[in-house]
Amino acid sequence: MAGLFMRFVYLTFFLLLFSMPVRAATDTTEGEILVTIKPLHSLVSAVAGPEQNVALLLTGNYSPHDFALRPSQMRQLQSAKVFFYVGEGLESFLLQVLPSLPNDQLRVAVSHSPSVTLLPSRQAGIWPQQHDDHHNSDHHDAIRNIDDHEHDDHEKTDDHDDHGHAAHDHGGVHDPHIWLDPANAALIAADIAENLARAFPENRSRYTANAATLQSKLAALDTTLQARLEPVKGRPFIQFHDSVQYFEARYGLKGLGAINLEPDDSPSARRIGDIQNLIADQNVRCVFREPQYSDRLVRIVIADSGASSATLDPLGVPFSPGPELYFQMMTGIATAMRECLGSTAP
Repeated sequence: MAGLFMRFVYLTFFLLLFSMPVRAATDTTEGEILVTIKPLHSLVSAVAGPEQNVALLLTGNYSPHDFALRPSQMRQLQSAKVFFYVGEGLESFLLQVLPSLPNDQLRVAVSHSPSVTLLPSRQAGIWPQQHDDHHNSDHHDAIRNIDDHEHDDHEKTDDHDDHGHAAHDHGGVHDPHIWLDPANAALIAADIAENLARAFPENRSRYTANAATLQSKLAALDTTLQARLEPVKGRPFIQFHDSVQYFEARYGLKGLGAINLEPDDSPSARRIGDIQNLIADQNVRCVFREPQYSDRLVRIVIADSGASSATLDPLGVPFSPGPELYFQMMTGIATAMRECLGSTAP
């Protein structure tokens, strides 16, 4: 009887052993490559490829503007070999953290790359009109094969990732939402490939090939979005806060103003009144909200105006992290704009 029991125990043990999931071999351990936000994580994942683990720091429905790190996330930051982020103007929570990170960690602020196009920050309220349909036309050829991209600027500025450019924020010089222009995304892909190759030189050829593939996909996406948004060019809209200026400029769209400068600001009664008057005077058909924040102010400004509201999500909140997220997010923004701005006759 004891022998039967022991055979049962051994059989159960081996069945459990062989039924355990086997993790595929990868070039790095979990978290060696760390990225702050989903859109940038999507680009890094595409360049790194499935052979490497790319960890995401900000998960869930959080905004990088007002984020507070948890102890577990601080440990992620401390252990990462390569850390990609947009810039301190977006991820302001990093200002106090970066000096405490390991000296041998490669930190890459993609907004500091000399090749990326930066647009000036705009204030809350009503904006002067400064974009036209040809904005960034001279930058359009940035979406090209990475083999045509020169990396000398990266080699000459190896320390650009550690410079503290705190002026890159909504209240400062530049709008930090740089990823919402596919031309910028293509340049960021090249920057990612170069920096990953610095950290893992044995994989350089893979990064170069993956970045070239990504840039080709970005060029196709750009062509698709241009066609999708053509019918709603010039139709005025208002934003909850100024998060899609790069998208707006790229595709000749007509943003007139924003309710808030920072998402958690409380706008004055005068600003609310100015926005409401603008909606009436300019026949604004849509006011866009963001999924990270309450839509209370949006509902207030469109009350009794006939304007509609829709959601623009510049962070890809509902999508699963990975290489396809960037494309899903950009398509989602274009679809929301096309549907809301095209909902009534001009």
